[in-house]
Amino acid sequence: MAIESLPITDLAELSREVLASSPDSALPCNLPGHWLTLIARDLDACWAEAEEVAEPSLYTAGPLALVLHLLLGKSGGTSGVVTFEMLDRYFKEYRLEVNLELISRSTNISVEPATLQSIFEGRSVAVSLSPGWEPTAG
Repeated sequence: MAIESLPITDLAELSREVLASSPDSALPCNLPGHWLTLIARDLDACWAEAEEVAEPSLYTAGPLALVLHLLLGKSGGTSGVVTFEMLDRYFKEYRLEVNLELISRSTNISVEPATLQSIFEGRSVAVSLSPGWEPTAG
């Protein structure tokens, strides 16, 4: 996927459609296809080489908002404290979870999705082949 082939993530729309709901809505397995695709692109852009993306910072806000929404949900609160080092780790783990969900939706490989309790916990991932698999549209 060409990084700039999709529109920049609209944070107001993300807020209305995902962040206004429970923290579970930010889990990759619960994201609608269009959000999963945009957030996957955003996460790829965050780690892209400088010549691939003109402004990598344009792509960090959406995934970061989702990670923060999940962290607040995990803590059961409306505020909290997280170090930059931990936030960096969570951001990378979220990228992995998003890619696992893309694999589950697009291939015959079924990956157990993260839950609010298991995400960012260094979980083990159950993987299996899906019998009778049919690809789904984005």
